[in-house]
Amino acid sequence: MVEVTVYNFSKLLPTISQLIKDSCFVSIDTEFTGSAIDYVHSMNLFDTMEERFNKLKSLAQHFLICQIGLSAFIKDQRANTYVTHTYNFHLFPSVCGLHDRRFSMQVCV
Repeated sequence: MVEVTVYNFSKLLPTISQLIKDSCFVSIDTEFTGSAIDYVHSMNLFDTMEERFNKLKSLAQHFLICQIGLSAFIKDQRANTYVTHTYNFHLFPSVCGLHDRRFSMQVCV
């Protein structure tokens, strides 16, 4: 995994762009500044896909994205396998528009 920072972003961008173009598929993962499931948003085995999506969307809107993971999967035809190239972007979002004073952190167990 490659850590992408403000210092190496410009240098890595052409490589990342080319890997995305050459890939069969990509995977994106986001990490948020917190997560909280309360009674109103609790997941239920009988939720439809739309209900589950709306619950998760509602929860995610209360937190900031602080990290994005990107993996590009390139098929190795000779070995019949995939080669994965993974990059980790740490984000420090700035406020646009209305100033939101909430910033929550939570330890994951």
